[in-house]
Amino acid sequence: MRDAYESSGGATTLGVYSPITGQTYTMNCSSGIPMVCAGGNNAQVTIR
Repeated sequence: MRDAYESSGGATTLGVYSPITGQTYTMNCSSGIPMVCAGGNNAQVTIR
C-alpha cells in the first residue's frame, strides 16, 4: 500500500496489487496524517 502511494506521487485513488489474490484493487485514500485508504473487498489501511 505504501509503495503504491509513494510511486503514485501522492494520488488519492490507487490501484493496489494483492499478491495473495493476484488481483488489483482500487483504494480511495483520505489526505492527512494518518491517511486512511478504503476499498477492495471492504479493506481499510492506515498509513502513518
